[in-house]
Amino acid sequence: MANVELADPANAPGDFFVDRNCITCPTCRQVAPTVFGDGPRRPVVVRQPASSAEELQALMALAS
Repeated sequence: MANVELADPANAPGDFFVDRNCITCPTCRQVAPTVFGDGPRRPVVVRQPASSAEELQALMALAS
């Protein structure tokens, strides 16, 4: 489970975030490419979901 205290500062502000425990697999970027993208050290949330469909994709990515 992601820890907000370990959130990467490169994430877009909001409820979804990637923390420093990320193993840098491509899953989140494949499942929700409009939300997750490449950060300086690991994938990050490049923008928060803008629709219910994007939110569902982001939740699926987090569960993967």
